[in-house]
Amino acid sequence: KIDRLSRNTEDYIAIKQILITLSIKLISVTEDINDTPSGKFLANLMASVAQLDNDNKSQRVTDGMKKALEAGKWPHEAPIGYINKQSIIGSKSIELDKKKHRYVKEIFEKYSTGNYTEEEIRQIVNKKGFKTKCGKKVSFQLIHKILINKFYMGVMMSYGGEYQGIHKPIISEDIFYKCQKLLRTKDKNYKITNEDFPLRNFV
Repeated sequence: KIDRLSRNTEDYIAIKQILITLSIKLISVTEDINDTPSGKFLANLMASVAQLDNDNKSQRVTDGMKKALEAGKWPHEAPIGYINKQSIIGSKSIELDKKKHRYVKEIFEKYSTGNYTEEEIRQIVNKKGFKTKCGKKVSFQLIHKILINKFYMGVMMSYGGEYQGIHKPIISEDIFYKCQKLLRTKDKNYKITNEDFPLRNFV
């Protein structure tokens, strides 16, 4: 069937053109497609119907996720420090990771003092045993990703909007915004004074 070959009209046309170039004929045992004008039209129509069905399913999934967000529920994979839970009846929720959430809290609290760099904090939590979900040491990029994630103060960012979550925050809004202010200040100073990148902001 056409919808087993592709569920995107442009992809179907591209694949069909490649087959024609290779002198390969596409045959469907259940659909009346052929090389006649009406057969080609029917095939293109079926490819469009398959895409419409696929797009509708995608839209329903997106709408469902947005409704969950509006209800304060996170429909995606939980960030490090939290875990996805599912009850016996199938209801899903986000709960604190008993082992890892304390490291996330320490990252924010240490950085908010202004006495530690992201790299220093990374080394500290790695020595204490903080691991990623894959069991690896925490990278500098992950530390930065944690520090700018509003999820940890209870706010969810998704589909271009902000939603108040019902999950338990790890840190307060005050600590989160202290960290954001420090990140902006240090990032600005780094860009201006770092001798390794003298042309930054100019080129």
